[in-house]
Amino acid sequence: MKFYNPFFVATKKGFFIAKNSIFIIIKHMENQNKKSISLIVTIVVLALGAIGALTAAFFKGNPPQAKKEDTNESIATQNPTYKNGDYHINQSYISPGGTEHFDVSLSLANNVVTSADFTPGAISPTGKKLQATFSQDFKQYVVGKNIDQIALSVVSGASLTSAAFNEAIAQIEEQAVN
Repeated sequence: MKFYNPFFVATKKGFFIAKNSIFIIIKHMENQNKKSISLIVTIVVLALGAIGALTAAFFKGNPPQAKKEDTNESIATQNPTYKNGDYHINQSYISPGGTEHFDVSLSLANNVVTSADFTPGAISPTGKKLQATFSQDFKQYVVGKNIDQIALSVVSGASLTSAAFNEAIAQIEEQAVN
């Protein structure tokens, strides 16, 4: 006799335990009438379902742990301090159109980017187009931000340019460490 319980499909471990328990009960009571077996199976299924529902409700109801407020001391020890000043990097990267280049210049004051310039230097037509749109749109993600928090993913469709820009930021951070 096979037993299938759709209530325990999602929790394989619970289903396996319930399945084995019911088979033991059924084997033990083979000589009993089918009504008794059905009653026992129903009770076991309802009990396990109630346990599953209570467990799910418990885990859904737990609020996430509150974050400890950062103090100025802890922030200072976590983030390095960068020298105020102007920095310049010539960056290159490989694209399907070949090796592309660009220049990044930025100014730092108290770890915050106060100005940033991007000078395209792509050779391929696609690279020129993507770097031009990147150049127009990148500042909103950089200027006024803490340099440690700058991590661009895709700006204006230019994923390779964005990734290479992140590398340029990392190089500037290395130059600017006190």
